[in-house]
Amino acid sequence: MRRLITATLLSLIAFGSCLPREPAGVDGGAVLTKLFISAALTGTTVAMVVVEVTAPDIGTPLVFNIPTVNGVAAGAITVPAGSNRTITLRAYDAGGVETHTGSVTLSIQPGMNPAVSIVLNPLTGDVPITVTLGSFSVAVGPATATLAPGDTVRLTATVLDPNSNPVTGQVAWATVAPGVATVVSTGQQTGRVTAVGPGQTTVVAVYGGIAGPATITVTQPAFAGPLRVSPVNPRYFTDGSGRAIYLTGAHTWPNFQDVGLTDPPVAFNWAGYLDFLEQHHLNVMKLWRWEQVKWSAETPDVVWIDPTPYLRPVGPNALDGKPKFDLTQFNPAYFDRMRQRVIEAGQRGIYVSIMLFDGWSIENKIGGIHNPWTGHPFNRDNNINGINGDPNNDGEGLETHTLQIPAVVAFQEAYVRRVVDAVNDLDNVLYEISNESRAGTGAEAWQEHMIQFIHQYEATKPKRHPVGMTALWPGGANADLFASSADWIAPNGGMDFVVPADGRKVILLDSDHLCGLCIDEPWVWRSLTRGVNPMLMDPFDGAYAPTAGHYDLSDPGWELVRRNLGYALTFATRMNLVAMQPRMDLTSSFYCLANLAPVGAEFLVYLPTGGAELVNLTGITGSLTVEWLDPRTGQITVAGTVTGGAPRSFTAPFSGDAVLYLHQQ
Repeated sequence: MRRLITATLLSLIAFGSCLPREPAGVDGGAVLTKLFISAALTGTTVAMVVVEVTAPDIGTPLVFNIPTVNGVAAGAITVPAGSNRTITLRAYDAGGVETHTGSVTLSIQPGMNPAVSIVLNPLTGDVPITVTLGSFSVAVGPATATLAPGDTVRLTATVLDPNSNPVTGQVAWATVAPGVATVVSTGQQTGRVTAVGPGQTTVVAVYGGIAGPATITVTQPAFAGPLRVSPVNPRYFTDGSGRAIYLTGAHTWPNFQDVGLTDPPVAFNWAGYLDFLEQHHLNVMKLWRWEQVKWSAETPDVVWIDPTPYLRPVGPNALDGKPKFDLTQFNPAYFDRMRQRVIEAGQRGIYVSIMLFDGWSIENKIGGIHNPWTGHPFNRDNNINGINGDPNNDGEGLETHTLQIPAVVAFQEAYVRRVVDAVNDLDNVLYEISNESRAGTGAEAWQEHMIQFIHQYEATKPKRHPVGMTALWPGGANADLFASSADWIAPNGGMDFVVPADGRKVILLDSDHLCGLCIDEPWVWRSLTRGVNPMLMDPFDGAYAPTAGHYDLSDPGWELVRRNLGYALTFATRMNLVAMQPRMDLTSSFYCLANLAPVGAEFLVYLPTGGAELVNLTGITGSLTVEWLDPRTGQITVAGTVTGGAPRSFTAPFSGDAVLYLHQQ
């Protein structure tokens, strides 16, 4: 039978002169606390006293079984310093029946020796309590986060006890600088951090006096505004500064969704990829999107793709063996990752072209390998919404990149709205409707519809971003791109001859649509001097399995192209690019970008084979500084000045191709 005796609390906390004198032999400076208990044990033999130590934020108490001497608890317990703690003592007889209980709440801090008494009756005993720091550990994840003002991130805390066992229970949250970021300390959203303004702060999770930190950095975007087509020189984008923004970049397949041979696939090296772009002085990337969740036309291996934009509630399985998709439920993790990656790229000064759809996800383009349509959410066997993206039953979903199925278009529009909602407030955004949809199927009209849909939807939003249409394959015609309402295009063609931009569209010349996986350093300079922006389809670290064997990552040509993309951006930034136009007629090589202004004239000339070059400086008064760039080394040589007024001949001071830059101070 359990007998409960009510405790009378004499003292909760005593400090300073209120502390009772320590017994002989105890160092008053040590962090020892004596807990004195009294209990009436008439007619009962106490076999054991159990001491439980809990705090408001600890769900599971620390339990200490204290042996007894003559019915009195004797032994030491160790307690972490920190918040208020409730100490409960229970006495049990030899048969294990609880005979007495009592409790007291006290504050235990390092260096303090609070004295507390629970009086149950005239039995007294000493329970020494050693106060320690660090018996618990608190780890916060993610340990670091970089946000833009208004962004949020959810932090979680992991608490381990002295034996490294997880402890469940609430932690207290706090932020050092609430002007930088705030944190929710209670309720269902506890741990959610909201960025307020630029700066850095530490957000801590506190458990039992032990704090786990996370570093939160809030950055102000380094862009003057979203890109828009320059009204002065529509070959280029501009921003709020009015200057021309030249884009050079390298993109790779799994830089948004992880793609690999395991389920889940190995995480992409995103941080390393950003370092890679920054180290090569590149300022644009394509955020690649796959519509299917499994299989690829590019490889006989089975590949997995994660995350996906739709949730998969419990229910019947799709063709990949997992629950079917609910196309009405978006996956927050997918869009959170998209937004975070655009933000983190922006912190490196990098623009992001977000691919919305992918022609390689709806058909078996090259045949004889895996059909990605089998893993597509719009496949009738893969969703619970009755959507059939293959009404002609040919085993492919070409109809989904047309306007043939209004229900499919409606779901696609909902997806586009969700993407726009995720990133509209960010400046470093471009949109690409689809990567290489098949021509001649109605995909041209579908892309035009989506271009106008984004323009109309963003008209209701704070910011507008450029929308692009890229080459259709196979069978695509560049005339369809130029005839569209797209702000920018990525045409097909070749790398050996770049058609000069005439200003009808901003052109991002993506090597993926020219030759696929290929290396051509001269293409970089042909592009710059012809008024177009080059982007390289880059294998990066070689970890993308479906393309294994399609390239030699050790080929030094890859690094040469990357470095020259950075060199080109450096020159474009130095020049008054918004005033420059392709002028094939001014040089013997036919590769020239020129500004013929009376003051501040500039010429950038590419010599594919080096040697001598004739540049027509007629009409230019005064002198121009002569610079040479060696594309193989990056070395710039200043070679004096030249006077304008007539055609002049220049000879490269090194062998091989060369870049000549003439400019007035």
